[in-house]
Amino acid sequence: APEACAGECIAGCSMTPGTRPDQLNHPSDIAFDSQGSLYVSDTWNNRVQKFAILNGTGAYKILESST
Repeated sequence: APEACAGECIAGCSMTPGTRPDQLNHPSDIAFDSQGSLYVSDTWNNRVQKFAILNGTGAYKILESST
């Protein structure tokens, strides 16, 4: 089994747990909708954050956060 993998962080990239929009605290699930928006279940913050892709650039921004 591989010990590491390469990728790009698109959510919770601060690597520090917290409640700011760019932070997650125990993310447990992800899902995508038909428009490519990413939903992250942020368990210990009791919220779901929605990230939308920016005009086909591959970059995401936080659209909304709901508790």
